[in-house]
Amino acid sequence: RLRASRACDHCKKRKIRCTGTKPCPHCIRDHTSCIFAAPHKRGRKPRADVATTPISLSNDQNTIEETVETHPGSEAREPQTDLPSSPGPFDLAGANTRVSAAREPASRASLEAINDLEGHYVGPASGVSFLACVRKRLRSSEGSESAFTFGDAPLPEYDDPTPSVMLSVEESTVLFRRFFEFTVPIDRIVHQPMVEEWLREFHETMGSMRQAVDAPARRAVLWMIFAMAQEHLNQAPLSNGEDRSIRFFLAADYQLARERATVSLASVQARLYQCFWLLARSRVNHCWSLFGTTARLALALGLHRKRIINPPADSPASRITLDCRRRTFWTAYCLDIHLCLTLGRPRIFHDEDIDQELPAEHSLVEEPVDLQPTVPTVPTGYSVMIAPVLYYRLHRILGLILRHLYAIRPISLADQCRLAKEFSDRLSQWRHDLPGFLQLHSGSAPPQLPILQRQRDVLNLTYWHAVILTNRPLLLTNFVTGRDGGGGGGVVVNDGISKCLQAALCIADRIYYMFQTSAMYRSFWATCYYAFTAATVLFVHTIQQAPAPVEVYYQHLNAATRCCEQLTRFVHDSPLVAQYVAVLEELRQEGLRLIER
Repeated sequence: RLRASRACDHCKKRKIRCTGTKPCPHCIRDHTSCIFAAPHKRGRKPRADVATTPISLSNDQNTIEETVETHPGSEAREPQTDLPSSPGPFDLAGANTRVSAAREPASRASLEAINDLEGHYVGPASGVSFLACVRKRLRSSEGSESAFTFGDAPLPEYDDPTPSVMLSVEESTVLFRRFFEFTVPIDRIVHQPMVEEWLREFHETMGSMRQAVDAPARRAVLWMIFAMAQEHLNQAPLSNGEDRSIRFFLAADYQLARERATVSLASVQARLYQCFWLLARSRVNHCWSLFGTTARLALALGLHRKRIINPPADSPASRITLDCRRRTFWTAYCLDIHLCLTLGRPRIFHDEDIDQELPAEHSLVEEPVDLQPTVPTVPTGYSVMIAPVLYYRLHRILGLILRHLYAIRPISLADQCRLAKEFSDRLSQWRHDLPGFLQLHSGSAPPQLPILQRQRDVLNLTYWHAVILTNRPLLLTNFVTGRDGGGGGGVVVNDGISKCLQAALCIADRIYYMFQTSAMYRSFWATCYYAFTAATVLFVHTIQQAPAPVEVYYQHLNAATRCCEQLTRFVHDSPLVAQYVAVLEELRQEGLRLIER
């Protein structure tokens, strides 16, 4: 009889016989992801599918950062305030064993000669041949997944998409509070008192709601609030192994499929929350597909325009609705930019078509988040909407960076230097406007409320990533023109490279702190992507500086290796993080190979 040379992780953990196919019958029956991420410890190492989307190959190193997608995943615990001690210096002798969970890279000697997308030769002697190794490791999976998920692991299917038992008032209240007090630090697109009224109506009518027209969309919003909050409750799994968060998501999807009236604001909000849930579950391709529909529904509702046709009479309710329209649009705008960055695909929203105003920085009707008694460093009258508005403003700058620095037509080095200087000044001004308690390393006491701590982390990580995005083209000029850049731009190039590396080190240090304090949050889906971007920049710098003395690059190589090692903890839970680890391991191996030459 035939025996499989390797069992999938699910069968290996349960110690049952596996067929070796992908997916195997046991994973199909148990509705789990069938992956082969565990290290192979005996016999010849078999070939196993690791990724779902192949990497684009290009002589420009920028391609590797903007083609592969990622997403974070972790348990949610409230962060501590004491920063752990920094790790020791880089140990070159032990570097090859620092990332034990990553697979061995394919042999470079066995690479066949290929051409990249621009027709350039890439063979074993090429300086970017290690990218071909990544391309072979991240080949497309041979499955029957939906065309709209582009290879993401399929969601389990249930005969009845709605939960079999109605949530009790106590359960829904716990989930509701967790959602607004912890789960969404930035994406606060609904007004809490208004949704609380929907929740009371939901229980009083046993889910039927009183207004039949908007009932499906409002129920979908509530189910998505439950689904996202469930990710952050440290509860034991159900006896039957059912994932309640998935059931809540499918219940929301079922409600949205039942919509028969015109599209409402609540319908767009529910779909946006579905996108965030998919990102938190490392289903970035499914998210991209769903967001295409969501964004166009937002455009159909005119959320991108300041002017409203047939506006309602001025009242507190109408002002709340107007503010929620603004929150919803700018949250979708930020998500559009994030998907553009991670997937390298064109944006849906264009700045020249937008004249919508930013939402108010204060609550029009006070949202019940009591900040003052526990946060002595917070100014009087602080609103939880200040951080989201700052986040929207930062993404306006990111939108301009993508439009001008990463245009489809290449720009000269002189223009790169000019634009990098201009956008760096804008980012510095944005950073200067941050309240002190939302800045890291500002000397201010850290906020004590978890929601403010999370807002601080999101804003600072996004800012450092924006700095990397602004100055990364200058770092990559070293592959073509040399460090001086020619044309008298050497000073600007060196300054931009320094800013890029410093921002990458800041992200790596913060990720290290978050891992040490068990504060890697699942709901802020961009964390692992930022970690991947920072580690990639640090590895590329190491490759560039390999002939130099070890003191030039050891700090960057040490930080990048540590960051890669930490991301390996998510390999089993996130196929997309497994892709990132594969790419980073190839970069690390290439750097070590050049150092040891």
